This record gives sequence, C-alpha cells and structure tokens, in this order.
Amino acid sequence: MFFFLSKVLLYFTYPFVWIAILLIVAWRIKNAATKRKLRIAAIGTFLFFSNSIIFDEFMRAWEVNGTTYDEVEHYDVAIVLGGMASFNKDVDRLEFRRGADRIIQTVKLYKLGKVDNILISGDSGSLMDDGLNEALQIKEYLIDFGVLEDDILLESKSKNTHENAAFTKEVLQKHPELKSKLLVTSAFHMRRAHACFENEGIECDVFTTDHYTGKRWFTLDRLFIPKISVMLDWQILTKEWFGYLTYSIMGYI
Repeated sequence: MFFFLSKVLLYFTYPFVWIAILLIVAWRIKNAATKRKLRIAAIGTFLFFSNSIIFDEFMRAWEVNGTTYDEVEHYDVAIVLGGMASFNKDVDRLEFRRGADRIIQTVKLYKLGKVDNILISGDSGSLMDDGLNEALQIKEYLIDFGVLEDDILLESKSKNTHENAAFTKEVLQKHPELKSKLLVTSAFHMRRAHACFENEGIECDVFTTDHYTGKRWFTLDRLFIPKISVMLDWQILTKEWFGYLTYSIMGYI
C-alpha cells in the first residue's frame, strides 16, 4: 500500500502540477481579484522553477559532493543502486538513462582495482510489469564489460530505496567476507540512500555519480531565460525531497 500511495502522491510534488492547479482554479473561480492573484502566482511559480541559476543553487545544497578516483580507498564490494534503466519491449533491451553513470563509474573503480566485487541492487520500480528486472539484466552488461561473473552479486527484489537497503542487508549477511563497502548512487539520491543503509546497520562509505551541479557559472541566458528542461530537473529534486520526508515519517531513515 505504501509503495502504491507514494507513487500516486508523487505527482503532486511536481512544479508543472502546481502551475496547472493554480491555472485551473483561476479559470473556475468567480472573484476577479482572486483570479488575478492566482494567475500571477502561476506565472511567478513558472519563472522561479524554470530558472537555471535558482535550480543549481538548490540542487548544489542537496547533492552529496563527489570524490576523485585517487581519493577512493580499497573496498571489498561496491553496492550499486538501480533506477538507471528502463526496458523497451519493442526492441527487447535495456535503455539506459542518466543514472547509468552509476554503473559506468563502478566498472571504472573495478578496473582500477578499487573494488573487488560489485553488488547490483534493484528490480523494477513500476506499479505494473514493465519487463524490467534491472539487477539481472545489468549483470549481463557487466560481464560484457569484462567484470568476472564470480565478482558480481545480485539483489533483485527491491522496488524502492528502503528495500534496496533491507534486501541488500540479507545478501551481505550471506557474505561475511565482504567487510568494507562502498555505496554508489546519484549525487541527488545519496542522502536518502545512505540514511537507509545506516538505518539497516550497514556501514559504508559513499561514491556519488551523475552530478547536476559543479562550478558556478553565470550567463545571461541562465539568469533570465526560462527553460522547460529546468522544470523537469526540479521534478527530480522535489521527488527526492518528498521521498526523504516520507521515509523519515515511516522510520526508514
């Protein structure tokens, strides 16, 4: 039930939805003064959430900082969280999203000898069967990339970050030899993910990937020109805030 409700309520965290609600209410309401205020609020919301500079500052404050390869110590296992791919049934293959940087960076760490094993955690986060069995399917790619099959572990039941941690704990309990652990996920996702793993009693260091922000830079277009793509990026951040708050209430972190 929690999984279903969280997916439904998630849509109300998106700026696009807020603007739509303001415009719909403004259209339906009779009072002219209130109608005008709602329209102004909709425009203000659009300008705020479509500004690149504003988004960067909020995301920069939330993301967990990255680490250079040289700063990474040696670990028995890298735990890579899913949510980086979807399955295209028309062509019968995975299609990777921006989050695929998680697995690419992990393979790099493996090749550098920084991690000895790779544990992939995640199935499908969809409410319906979408053909995605992420951990199992990504394992095939890892083998193609030159990772030894014996060095790959799978947790293929989890549908969200809480379950990533809970079910990964079960896998790790079967492998007591894996003492030092490195958690790998997107920079915007790491706060919630690391908190979940700590809540399950899994001690691990972190390695963040696919950062949205970096060095500050200011140009006229970033300062003044609204961008729809920025509003889509905001959906990533508001979703993560909603997830963190929900997990706090549920006691998952």
